[in-house]
Amino acid sequence: KPKMISVTLANGEVVSWPEPHRTELDNGNAYYYIDVEGSVINDKWHGVAWDRGTLSNGWIHLTREAAEQHAAALRKINNQGD
Repeated sequence: KPKMISVTLANGEVVSWPEPHRTELDNGNAYYYIDVEGSVINDKWHGVAWDRGTLSNGWIHLTREAAEQHAAALRKINNQGD
């Protein structure tokens, strides 16, 4: 079971998502990340600057489900003032 990250919103709601992957992958390994529009994208690790930047920004997950949970949490956090 993955370690979870949680934040409490201003309304008291707790939002949680799986901790992103934190280490470089082997070349060719699949991963999922969240793009700026909140979509979950499937990619493969090639060790290029894009991969390393996505990793250092905390966007990489090893499963689609984890990335989708992260994206949903970000939407709740970003929309809490609406």
